[in-house]
Amino acid sequence: MSWTAVAPPVAVVLAAVFGPGLALAAAARLRGVVALGVAGPLGYAIVGITGVVAAAVHVPFGWPALLVMTAVLVALAIGLRALLRRAGAPLPPWDTWRPATWAPVVVGAAVATTAITIVAFAHVPSPDRITQTYDTVFHLNAAASIVETGDASSLHLYRLTHPGKDLAFYPAVWHSLTALGAESTGVDIAVAANATWIATAGPVFSLGAAFLSAVVFGRAGLRRDDAPAVQRTVVATVAAVLASTFVAFPYLLLDFGTLYPNGLAYTLLPAGVAITAALLPFPDGAPWRPESPPARWRTGVLLLAWGAAAAFAHPRSAVALLVLATPMAVAWFAARMSALAATGQRGRRRARTTWVVAVLVAAALVAVVAVGVLHYYTAGGRPISDHLNGGPALARESFPQALLQGLLATSLVAPSQSALPRRCCSRSSRSSG
Repeated sequence: MSWTAVAPPVAVVLAAVFGPGLALAAAARLRGVVALGVAGPLGYAIVGITGVVAAAVHVPFGWPALLVMTAVLVALAIGLRALLRRAGAPLPPWDTWRPATWAPVVVGAAVATTAITIVAFAHVPSPDRITQTYDTVFHLNAAASIVETGDASSLHLYRLTHPGKDLAFYPAVWHSLTALGAESTGVDIAVAANATWIATAGPVFSLGAAFLSAVVFGRAGLRRDDAPAVQRTVVATVAAVLASTFVAFPYLLLDFGTLYPNGLAYTLLPAGVAITAALLPFPDGAPWRPESPPARWRTGVLLLAWGAAAAFAHPRSAVALLVLATPMAVAWFAARMSALAATGQRGRRRARTTWVVAVLVAAALVAVVAVGVLHYYTAGGRPISDHLNGGPALARESFPQALLQGLLATSLVAPSQSALPRRCCSRSSRSSG
């Protein structure tokens, strides 16, 4: 099978994610790089909500249900805008649709997507080959089940392996997109699975990285409010291209599992960090600060929408966002305390007291979490290896080694081990999907 066969399902998945996502973003008056960056998370959230609602009203998941749900959410957003305008508080736009500000970013994302696809599939002879890892069977069969039954609810998907449960939650957005790609184009589930990976690991991740860089290192981030808009565009475009150069993501998640929903969820992380950074009210006098968006409450709603996307893609990404956003939160707190201390002697005393309280609260939280983990996993009496089993889930490093790998963003495998799955020797069939 030629790799040209993957183009139609890739187009379907792109349309299913970015069509609803951009429509809702436009209804919320988000534009340009901001709209492109949040379109992925919003699209995931809409697909996940559609699956749950469609199953609840006994309607099969597919394009009609997705388009209706998108129309309903867009209408609600426009209605809210009308109410705000009538109340004398119109919703201001965030960013602009001037082509010079966003077109280069789209080109950069296309370059990143091409690079990511080539690196991941350069040695795969055809798009109907599947990874030889132990989770692949579940994920492909789950997508095939959605095609056959029309049930794409995240509240029902785990019934595939736990048929006796009324509610069996498993995040179903990846499987829903794969099923939609297969059903819309007639390709094999395996081809649709590879298409879903290409259509999300590249575009959603790179556009999210562009959005993040524009917020954190754009015009306002460098304290040059009068700088030309080209600075923000260049920063976002370069970030979109560099998104393809990360060591750990998106390639290594093809090996462990294969964790397709995890990979989908981690494409959300740049946008999540960007929204979190924009939500933090840095003082105006700070030497560095992220972009401050208009209508900060709307940014809070975006963070809630991101949370919904993470829940339906894979909740594990929410933990990753907490880790990634912690340095930003510490920087915000330090900037606020510095601004408070600069107000005078009374401010300095209040800042010192707040610092002490914050450190004590953080230490208490760490202690509570540590005790909870030790108790839940009985780590004192059982080694961590006793809790892990099956293929790549085996414990191979000590905790200090794993921590160092995380801090240095190094590869999860030794030079003598294969970093990517060997796909060259297996062919899928429609019956195996």
